This record gives sequence, structure tokens and C-alpha cells, in this order.
Amino acid sequence: MTGDQSGITDAESPELVKEYSFAYTQHDPINITSDTEFIAQAALEGWSGNGSSANPFLIDGYNITHKGYKIRIVNVAAHFRISNCYLTTNSSGMLLDSYDDGICLINVSHASVVGNEMVNNENCGIYVESSFIDGYGNILLENYRGIILDNVSGVHNLYYNDVLNSTDISVWMLNCNNFLFRQHYVSSPTGLGMLIQNSYDCSISSIFDNCSVEIHDSANCNVGGEFVNGSGLVIEGCTLISVSGLSAIGPSDYGILVSRSTQISISQSTIESAGIAGIGGIDSSSCNYSSNIITDCRNGILLSNETSSLIAHNYIYNQTEYGIQINSGSGNFVYANLVGSYGYGYIFDEGTNNCWDDGLLLGNFMVGIEDGEYEIPGSAGSVDRFARSIDPSALYDPIACTDPLLRIINENEALLGWVLWRTHSPWSYAYEPYINGYYVASDRGFDHSENWVGSWSIVIDISHLPPGCHTYSLSIWGWSYWYYWEAQLSSFSFYYPSFYHSQDEDSDDMFDEWEVAYGLDPRIDDRYFDPDSDDLSNIDEMFIGTDPLNRDSDFDLTPDGWEVLYGFSPVHYDSHEDPDSDLLSNLGEYLHGTDPWDDDSDSDLIIDGWEVLYFLNPLNSSDANQDFDSDTLLNIYEFHLGTDPNSQDSDSDSIPDAWEVAHGFDPANATVTLHEFMSYNSPFINTAYLTLMAVAGVMLIIDRKWKDFQEYHGWER
Repeated sequence: MTGDQSGITDAESPELVKEYSFAYTQHDPINITSDTEFIAQAALEGWSGNGSSANPFLIDGYNITHKGYKIRIVNVAAHFRISNCYLTTNSSGMLLDSYDDGICLINVSHASVVGNEMVNNENCGIYVESSFIDGYGNILLENYRGIILDNVSGVHNLYYNDVLNSTDISVWMLNCNNFLFRQHYVSSPTGLGMLIQNSYDCSISSIFDNCSVEIHDSANCNVGGEFVNGSGLVIEGCTLISVSGLSAIGPSDYGILVSRSTQISISQSTIESAGIAGIGGIDSSSCNYSSNIITDCRNGILLSNETSSLIAHNYIYNQTEYGIQINSGSGNFVYANLVGSYGYGYIFDEGTNNCWDDGLLLGNFMVGIEDGEYEIPGSAGSVDRFARSIDPSALYDPIACTDPLLRIINENEALLGWVLWRTHSPWSYAYEPYINGYYVASDRGFDHSENWVGSWSIVIDISHLPPGCHTYSLSIWGWSYWYYWEAQLSSFSFYYPSFYHSQDEDSDDMFDEWEVAYGLDPRIDDRYFDPDSDDLSNIDEMFIGTDPLNRDSDFDLTPDGWEVLYGFSPVHYDSHEDPDSDLLSNLGEYLHGTDPWDDDSDSDLIIDGWEVLYFLNPLNSSDANQDFDSDTLLNIYEFHLGTDPNSQDSDSDSIPDAWEVAHGFDPANATVTLHEFMSYNSPFINTAYLTLMAVAGVMLIIDRKWKDFQEYHGWER
């Protein structure tokens, strides 16, 4: 194995670490709760290192069998490394600590965990809370839970670990931020492979064998990797989750299920043999399901109560029911999909107002149908106006491709377009367009992405062509395959300088055939009309290349005029991008009226995405100085502190945020030290003490008076 970007060398690679045979030394459990204790125990044990980054303390080669903590390190800032240890429970003993963990790290700044085996621990193999950890080459076998990451933030190097046969959850990520979990092997026939909750800006890419992954109430996360042997991915209550390059083979229900979520992107993924559907969308909106390969499932894509989502450029073949099925939902856009299902049918719609073509040229492509309008089965009464048949032999090649389409832009330029799907193996390709045998592009186009699929177009120069009949062709090369088309174009399709203006009957600078093609009237001057209310006039639409009757020509849910206003392409799907890095996509910026190039539209020193997330107004600077949760911390301070402006106790540690800030504690850290506890509760403790002393004093006085009374009356005691 070669080194990767994390800096691991061949000599340190996880594979080599696992090959070593260690002679373990029996050792008692290790419990360290401060740097001072660490220094003292290192001296006592003879551990190497001094706790610096260059020379960390080394805990190495131990066999610790114990029912409780094996190695527990808390509140330590020193650098240390735990390596080559065998940590297992004493199954016959009594639980001697709070939890039966292999390695427990809480509030630790610099931990490295390498080449250890955690076996059969009754709580967790590795537990990490509010700490920094890197580690690789560890084996976690048959623990109740494999790895728990709680409130872990920052870019960590945790990778190349095997988490096997966990009883409950193999990996549990809770309240994490900006965490990378990559290149692990996770297998759990009886439990959940991975559970991610309330986490942000995390990246997941590993192999999940015979187990599933669930993501709940999280945002801005990326997911990839391989899911095999009955596993799948569930996304619930999330926003802005991107799934790309994922492979799911044999999931029992869904390959990927999206539930109660918004702005989820699933692209360039491969799903095979799913029991219900390759991709399922339930009660979700504004999602993007594009450029995926879905084969041999019950349904390819199955939507219920889905709204305003895009389903495009997918290769869907050999499903036993439908290729694409919409049971309910509205406003979805479905086009440029290759559907080769032979079950109940190709596509099915029982929703409302779903659009099954791009409104101009592209519908869906199916094997064995007639070109033209295709009435879609189901109660919706939908029609694909540009449905096209595709040769079934294309389904077995690395590339499936449509015949090229030509659209005239003006008298000098034409738009040449086509649709490609990657059907099997990864590939790269090049294209070469010709007219009358002459090359007509400034350079050859190459794409080296192994998962490239979708619509492709180039602008070609036709100004040199004389009137008459012409031949254009497009050659596309992928691997060792050549695809070649030819089509005859009549002269009326071109607009030449010699007679261009004579074909503008109403002298509105828009040529007649363009107006007719788009349903405008070539007899009246309608250049400044805006029939689709996208803030672009008809003549603007002609020169930009957009559809004057469709306010969203690229179907990315942002209007053409808004995209032009802010410098985006209205014919390119880019609503998921975030050029100002304010945690709001272009679509989010449009919906909230913010500036996609300014991360702080109201200049109140709080980024737009944070304001939207916590229900502030990103266009009103006055709310920066408000205090929504009445904790005496203004919203602007909550933003910079990383606390929740709608909660007086952001970290749920029962100590108010304002008190923690005023006394120098972290209001976003749920770990409460003894010092913090005593400081916060000292007024109550002092009051209780004074009250007790007062009561004791009164009791002494009463007792003294009673004794005096007895003596006065001569009573015996």
C-alpha cells in the first residue's frame, strides 16, 4: 500500500500493522484523569515519550481483560498513542465501572489509536467524546457498539479500521461537525452499520457489508462508499446531503431512502437488486436524483408525496415493476432518463403537475416505444411530449447515447446537444463534431470523470455555410468504442446574413422561425414581452438561449432571470452550488431573497445560512442584536460562540450559556468539570450551609432554655 494524503507511509500502513504478531503483556485497567496523572503514571510504568507532539506518551502491547473501562483517559491535553493492545471484557465478572468500554476518551486533545483489538466489550469498543482522535488499523470485533463519536469536531484521521459483528450499532456519530469517516470496513449482520445524528459538514466513505447506514437530522454531509449484501442508506429529516459514487448491491428494501428531507442530491451512484426500489423519496422536496445506474430492482425510482424534485439522466434497466413510479406528489421534473424496464411498465404517475420532459427537446428514452408523445400510465394523465425510443443493444455497451440534436441560436451559431449514460464500466470520452466533413469546434472536448453522465452541448459556428442541404455529424469515443451519427438538415433551418433580416416579419429583431418554434407571434413586436414572468424579455431569452415560455429553462428551481441577474447560467443545473460558502445553496438564496455572492446579505456579521438555520432573518440586520432565548446573549454573540440562539442551554449540561460565558467556560461543551459544577452551584451550596448553621444555632438556644427551665423547676433530667 502506498501513502495517502494523511501522511501515512508504507512502513506505517494499517495493513502492515495488522500483520505483526505481538506478545501482549497482561496489565490492569488504565484510568487517567489529568495531565499530572499521565506524567506520574508514565514515569511509574516506564512508558516512553514526554507528551509532546514529536514524542507522545506510548501505551503499547497490553492485554487488559476487565469488566469496565480497559483504558480510560479524561481531561488530558498531552499527546499520547495507544497501540497494539488487546482489550476485552471479563464476561464472568461484575461491572466495576460505569461502562464496559475498550478505549474511552473524554475531553482529550491529542489521541492516536493504532493497531488495537477491542473484542466483546459490553458497551463500546472505542468511545470518544469532545476529543481529537486519529487512528487506523484497529479491529473492533463483536462489541455491543463498535465506535461512538459524541460531540467530536474538526478534521480527524480515523480510517482503515475494521468494525465487525457489533450487536447494536457499529458506528454511532452524534453531534459531530466536520468529521471524516473514510476507508473503514463495517460488517454487522444483526445491527445497524452506522447511525449519524445531529451532525454537520461530515464526510462518510467506507465499505458497509450486510448492514445499513442511517442519517437523521443532519446537514451538509457527503456520503459515498460501497453497500453490499443487503445494506442500504436511509436519510431522514436532513437537508443538503450529497450522495455521490455510492454502490449498493442487494439491499433488502431501498438502496437509498430519502424521507422528510430537502435538497438531497443523489448522483453517480450504482444500485442493484433492491427489494422495494433503488431510490425512494417520501415526504421530501427539492431533491436531485440524477446520473445514477439502477438495475434489477423491484422499482427503479419510487416517489411518494415528493415535490419539486429533479429526476434526470438516470440509467434504469430491468426492474420487475416500474422504472420510475410517482405514487403521489407534484411539481417534479422527470426527463432524459433511459428506462429499459420490462415489468409493469416504464414509467407511472399518480401525482399532480409533474413534468415528464424538459419543455423543449428532451423527454425520456425507452426501449420499444414509438418516438413522440407518450401517455404515461396512472391517474395523473401526464404526457411525455418528447419520448424517444432507444436501441436495446445500447444497454449493454459502456456508453448509451442519443442521436445528436441541433438547435439554431442565430444566423451565426447553432447548439449541438446529446445525452449520454454510463451503463456499466467507468469510462472517459472525447467528442468531435463535424459539418460537411469539417471540424467545427475550437478544440476537442474531453471528460475524464469515470462517472460522467448527463446532457452535453456545444455551440458550433455555421456562419460560413451557404444556403442548401448540409450534413452534420458527431463522433463520441469512449474506451475502444466509436459512436457516429449523421443527419440531413434542410436550408430553412439556418439563418444566413444574406437573408436573415428578411425573415423577421414584425421587425422585432427576433427571427420568425424562433418565434414560431416557441409559440410567439412573428407578426407583432413582442421583443419586450415576458410571458413566463422570469424577468427576462423575449429578445433576452433568444440571445441567452433560454425558453421564453419556461421561467426555469434548466429545471434547477431557480428562475432564469434570477440566475442571469447573479451571473449564473440559466441553462446549467447549478442550484445546489454555494459560491459564497454561507451554508445556503443557490436555491436557498433564491427562496430567502439573499445574495448568492455575499455570505452576509444584511451585513450584520452573521452568515446567511446560520440565520436561516436558526430562524433569524438574513435580510434584517436588527435581529443580530436581539436575544431570542432571553439568555442575555445577543444573537450575534451566539453565532460567534457556536451556541443555539433559541436555547438558553445549548449543550444541555443544565448550566445556562450566559453563565458559562461569563465565567470562562465553553457553552458548547456538554462536559461539566468539578470546578465548573462547584462554581455554578456555590450560591446554592452557601445558602444551604448558612441555613443549616442558623437552624443549628436556634436549636442550641432552645436546648439551653429548656435546660434552664428544668433546673428552675427542679425537674429531673
